[in-house]
Formats: sequence, C-alpha cells, structure tokens
Amino acid sequence: MLTGLALICVDALVPGGSWWWVGAAAGLGTFTHSLGDSLTRSGSPLWWPLRIRGCRWRSVGSPRAIRFTTGGMGERVAVALLFLAGAGCAYALAM
Repeated sequence: MLTGLALICVDALVPGGSWWWVGAAAGLGTFTHSLGDSLTRSGSPLWWPLRIRGCRWRSVGSPRAIRFTTGGMGERVAVALLFLAGAGCAYALAM
C-alpha cells in the first residue's frame, strides 16, 4: 500500500512521466550503502567476483585510521553528519 501511494505521489510530481531517475537513485543508494559498509572495521567485499591476493571473498575497507565499529560513537557522528548534509540538500532543493 505504501509503495502504491509513493508511486501515485511520484507520478503527480514528475512532469512528463520520466522515470529514469528512479533507477539512478536505486543504483546510487546501493553504491553509497556499500561504501558505508566499507567504513566499518569489518570492511566490505566491494570487488567480490574479482580475485584479490588469491581470494574471491576479501574485505576491502577504508584506511584503518578512519574505520569505526557499528553502534559506536563513530557511527553516531557519521549518521549525524549525513543527516545534516541531507537536510541541507533538501532545504536547498526546496528553495
């Protein structure tokens, strides 16, 4: 039901019925989620099908100095900064 309501709202807001940006938003969301996972101490298998040092399932992460554990203070700070950035973007788009 919620998905149908969202589609009705998008259909009313998007002039000309152009839906290309839905796929772009989904792809960008998936990409940023994977990058966010790579910021944790566990890392993320970003290059999964490729072999890295003989392994196909190797976690790739950010530099160790900026990694954080999930549920810790580092994640809270990152979420707060991303929230502020998103609120700023929403405000800029509304103007």
